[in-house]
Amino acid sequence: MPSADDFQLAIAHYRLQFPTLASLGGGEIPEDWKAEYDRVANEGLSATLITSLNYEGGGHSGIQNFDQKILIRALLARRAELDASFDAVAFGAPAIAPRRRLGVRVWL
Repeated sequence: MPSADDFQLAIAHYRLQFPTLASLGGGEIPEDWKAEYDRVANEGLSATLITSLNYEGGGHSGIQNFDQKILIRALLARRAELDASFDAVAFGAPAIAPRRRLGVRVWL
């Protein structure tokens, strides 16, 4: 289970990588931020992580030493710190329609 210290480490990393709103990149979806998000999401949101693969004539292996979902949370949090409009979209309450009473009144 990841600890709060892991998240603090990740958010500190992104605070250094993206020190200002301009450092996120240009565009409606900031280019540099989106490139980093895509890189981390490709590793962190996949259902299966292959760490070893052997086949005739060769093989590959790897190790994942940091939970990529923590990096995604930290990356989203950093953008929200810098961009108030993103904070409202990403972390705001969902728009749920309030319940209404439905009924029929019959007068005789």
